[in-house]
Amino acid sequence: VGSFGKGEKQIRCNNGHKVDKLLVTGNSKDYPQLEQSSHEVSDLSGSKPTKAVMDLIRGVVLVGLWDADANAVIAAGSGFVVDKNRGLIVTASHTLMNIDGYEKTPYGTNYHGYNGRVVIGVIPRSKGETNVHKTTAVFRYFGEIVTKDENMEEHGVCHVDACIVRITTRIERDVDGDGSGCAGQPEILLNNKEVMKGEKLKALKYTETYQVEEHVRILGYNQGGEGLLGPGEHLNRTADFSVGQVLRDHEVDEEGRQKMRSGYKPLKEIVVRLPSIGGHSGGPCVNDQGDVIGILCRADRVDKQRCYLVPVSEWMPLLEKSKKRD
Repeated sequence: VGSFGKGEKQIRCNNGHKVDKLLVTGNSKDYPQLEQSSHEVSDLSGSKPTKAVMDLIRGVVLVGLWDADANAVIAAGSGFVVDKNRGLIVTASHTLMNIDGYEKTPYGTNYHGYNGRVVIGVIPRSKGETNVHKTTAVFRYFGEIVTKDENMEEHGVCHVDACIVRITTRIERDVDGDGSGCAGQPEILLNNKEVMKGEKLKALKYTETYQVEEHVRILGYNQGGEGLLGPGEHLNRTADFSVGQVLRDHEVDEEGRQKMRSGYKPLKEIVVRLPSIGGHSGGPCVNDQGDVIGILCRADRVDKQRCYLVPVSEWMPLLEKSKKRD
């Protein structure tokens, strides 16, 4: 099965399931493809980051939806390690499930209803390695969704485009390429904190504090094409980032939410201006100090440089609930 081949609009697994290739970028009809504009974003803040991207990049992970029937990664987005001792990762829900109701897959069902798992790519760093500029991830872990917005099951609506994934096993040998090498490998169980500490994951700090005009950066794994390669033609495992600023809070009252046709009705978002690309969905948006203020959710339908974040305050209850499941 060629998950990223030949420019077709859909891919098919061995069981005959069809998946829209826009899933590979973590987008749907309600999530316009995050495109990079040719216009530069001016830095109005005048600030210089005190925490460089290369100091943060190992905490940013490649999040793939693994179809065990097709033995393939059928969707890809980004995320970050939020708790290294528990192996917890924050990512965008829409990469791993249908939250808008427009997709043909079951609404709110984990892994879009496929025989799925989460496969996680990390940027490797060997003991004593001097190449601190490495930015390409390898698939190393499998994980599972442990918490998501319960409103999907209870009320048929999603207010938070974020979920918490827990690393469960380590693949015996690191996998590169399109991830197909993950199939059939022995797995090492990572079922307690002591074992997880040995993995030496890098976690990013987070904060609920942010300001208008604050300088920010989004880190993630672009699946929108690079150079002569178009969207969906290959699985990109090299992290990059974009730069911009906080514009405003965006809160919608009950009357406004009732007018939304999508099954995704956010309560609160942070609006930022920056260029972004499909695949960055779920990636952390960090301030100059390197603290995460939210994760990327979607781009504006009209202005592709106007993007929306799920703030820390919105997914913090999911994280706290995940920690209590130890």
